[in-house]
Amino acid sequence: MGNNCECNCPTNKNGTQCEFSRDITCNEHGNPHMDGTCTCDESWIDDESGNKCSKHINLCLIDPPPCKNNSSCDDDPDGSYTCDCDIGWSGRNCDKDINECKNNPCKNGSTCKNLQGGYECDCSNTGFKGKNWEIQIHECELETN
Repeated sequence: MGNNCECNCPTNKNGTQCEFSRDITCNEHGNPHMDGTCTCDESWIDDESGNKCSKHINLCLIDPPPCKNNSSCDDDPDGSYTCDCDIGWSGRNCDKDINECKNNPCKNGSTCKNLQGGYECDCSNTGFKGKNWEIQIHECELETN
């Protein structure tokens, strides 16, 4: 026979020597493999009784949590999670800084400097004040008696 032999496996077995069971049940949250194992979807594991991919893990409660920069995490029933990003952050895990300077918030010749989660305006010697340097400073305000 040599190396060219084939096995005619029963319908519930597979492999070169019929060594793997096809009776594996991975649940709706897993993908079965021909070797009888399962790859579980994100946040799903086998339960204590050995049922494959049948126990959901709340990913919001893992340490460290998936949502960054003071964002809130909502566990989704589908086995995933959603982050509600704080101002100045974006991305699935709120870990991408938004460049607020892209929208030119600083007015009247001031220069915008992007910061992690925010921005600041530099209006040195422009004659304006305010968060976005939109308020003109009147000379009378600068005089002291």
